Amino acid sequence: MEPDRSLYTSAKGKQKKVIQLLHKTNFDVVAKCIPEDLFRELDRDFTEDEKEKIFARIGLKTAPQGHARPVALWVFGPSAVGKTFLSRTRAAELFGNSADAVMIDGAEFREAHAGFQAVAAHGIANHVLHADAWDTLKNTHADASGEGAPNQLRARIIKQALAAKQHVIIPDCATNLKRVHGLMAAVAAAGYDMHAICLWAPLNETKKRGEPRSVQEGKQWSARGYPKAIVNTLKLAAEWGDARKQRELNLESVRMWDNTVFPSHEVSYEEFKLLVGMSQAEADQHAAIRIELAQQDHLEAETRSARPHGIKELKGAFQAGALSRWFGKTAEELEIGGVKVRGISTALAVRRLLDDQLCRGRVEGALAVAALVCTVAIARLATRTR
Repeated sequence: MEPDRSLYTSAKGKQKKVIQLLHKTNFDVVAKCIPEDLFRELDRDFTEDEKEKIFARIGLKTAPQGHARPVALWVFGPSAVGKTFLSRTRAAELFGNSADAVMIDGAEFREAHAGFQAVAAHGIANHVLHADAWDTLKNTHADASGEGAPNQLRARIIKQALAAKQHVIIPDCATNLKRVHGLMAAVAAAGYDMHAICLWAPLNETKKRGEPRSVQEGKQWSARGYPKAIVNTLKLAAEWGDARKQRELNLESVRMWDNTVFPSHEVSYEEFKLLVGMSQAEADQHAAIRIELAQQDHLEAETRSARPHGIKELKGAFQAGALSRWFGKTAEELEIGGVKVRGISTALAVRRLLDDQLCRGRVEGALAVAALVCTVAIARLATRTR
């Protein structure tokens, strides 16, 4: 049954402002439609109980303290690129367990704030997403520098974790490089070794993940920050490879991932630069290829005997350079945004070899079937002759 959306009016009595219809949902994105009683509860600072809940959920109360050489794991990439999953995986490699670090995740702030959750639940019940809910909470009780209650609390948590020498995981969309660099300097000054993972996925793939998640979390996903996020993520990856920066900021490892599909594919810096330089149309075509390969992997898992011998090795070699499958030229000839990309020129050759193997497998299969048919026909003919 459709909800009565005529109930949505702003504080001034005006009809709701419908911004858009969420992708593949029947949820309207609306603004200035939060009921006044819910708005009052939303537009407030965190209570002490809510703060304690956040501290417990992110590991501030439980992560081990006093490490002689604490570690900070930075996770850069646009919204809905898949930072949470890979950050936990990499943290397990660095710390032994992701629970042994303080995870500074903004989602925990929203989940702990009762006022925000009430607005999110109200939206779900009425098939609307309140676009201004997160902005309201983010800017409430702003200090002299303009930072609202959530960012003030985030700064407090980071300061406390650094003082306690706890391992920390810091996801960041990288849309504000000045803020990131300031925090990196503070973390380095506290004696931390810093590692980073940099993530990329096509805009439309992040949209497919972000918009449905918006409904559940009550925070609107937006594409506006995507271009700046991927460019800045590339810049940060380059900084991690700068020897001077490494010495100044205790920069240890940096790893880059193509997060188009899961499981993700680790790539080189040159390949990551290629990904970031793609147009939207190129990125969508790349996504189609990655999805096709993932489906082939799934099919292979179900019917392993159907593949020609050695196909796994060939496919693995191809996937390392799958980015240039559809360009029709080698990586040495490729230039995007004035940047020449090298190091993956074998991709097309491997792809041709892979296609040859697949073709040979199909031919061999067809010949086997033909031989079987002939054998059956001869047997039947012999029976009739008798």
